[in-house]
Amino acid sequence: MRKKWTNNEIKMLRKLYPHHYTQWVAQEIGRSVSSIYGMANILGLHKHEAFRLAELKRQADKLRIVGAPSRYKKGRVPDNKGKKMSPEHYEKMRPSMFGKGHPSANKVPVGTTRTTKDGYMEMKVADPNRWQVLHRMMWEDTFGPIPKGGVVRFRTADKTNYDPINLELITRKEHMLRNSIARFPQEMKQVIKLTHKLKKQIYAKEQN
Repeated sequence: MRKKWTNNEIKMLRKLYPHHYTQWVAQEIGRSVSSIYGMANILGLHKHEAFRLAELKRQADKLRIVGAPSRYKKGRVPDNKGKKMSPEHYEKMRPSMFGKGHPSANKVPVGTTRTTKDGYMEMKVADPNRWQVLHRMMWEDTFGPIPKGGVVRFRTADKTNYDPINLELITRKEHMLRNSIARFPQEMKQVIKLTHKLKKQIYAKEQN
């Protein structure tokens, strides 16, 4: 059953939410992160501008460190520049190619959105059929290009919350590690999650 919000909890939420991480606020009030997000949305609460700017700076500093080894050097020529499709590959693809000027029956305009089977929102960004996941687009709009090997994830289970504070950039290795805990018993999953959470809190304190 849902736990009813008390006046004292709402008062604490109004005071803490704009200036602190949502996970920390949830711990202080004794509620789940999703519950905090839900009530904050009802009350119309948002993160304070100073908090947002500080978080953006922290994420930007982290990106400069994480992405440095994999960034393209200025002036580097793309590996596939000037290369054409091989004749063998072209012949395999030719039966399914549209003739010049032939419109696709299921063509949709640029800007159209859709939801993938995994629950992620995608947006069409170019013709004929180029799509990008929306949370990666939001990250790049805020922080710049995603380095090679980088994975943008939601901090919470809410895949519709595109607030930059709810997004994080991790390596592909860490992404695989997080997904691999699904094979462990529930008790072990909880230990792994708490350990990872503690490491993140330690890292955040070290950056301050």
